[in-house]
Amino acid sequence: MKWKETLVDLIAYCYVALFVYAAISKLLDYEKFVKSINLQPFDDRWTPLLVWGLPTIELAAAGLLMFSATRVYGFLLSLVLMVSFTIYIKLVLSNYYGSVPCACGGIIRKMDWQEHLWFNLYFVFIGLAGLILMWSNRKSSRETKDLINAVG
Repeated sequence: MKWKETLVDLIAYCYVALFVYAAISKLLDYEKFVKSINLQPFDDRWTPLLVWGLPTIELAAAGLLMFSATRVYGFLLSLVLMVSFTIYIKLVLSNYYGSVPCACGGIIRKMDWQEHLWFNLYFVFIGLAGLILMWSNRKSSRETKDLINAVG
């Protein structure tokens, strides 16, 4: 169905915008990003991996989401990222780590932890919806092809 494809495209491009914005804002304000990563409750030995790895993975997810052939992998990677970030935020909110500053970039940094949790949950929800719509669209597409082949 065309509306499902359009909705999947819209969801994918929302993720692309989010991840490209987040990655670029981290890299453009690299020194501030490094400082905020060092304030996280991780050993500082992880800093080089995190400051280069997070933007790289975000950009990779955005790239995978741009093309229909790789979109399923993009949604899966995006969901892994968003669920991981969401679990981390939930741990921060439960005071598991004590007081922790946000290491996000750009305007997302302006959110408090509760707003950030809702923001992430929204993206987890639409990511799951995108995957479900893709799979249901593929299934109905296969069924249509099977019906055409059976009739033809």
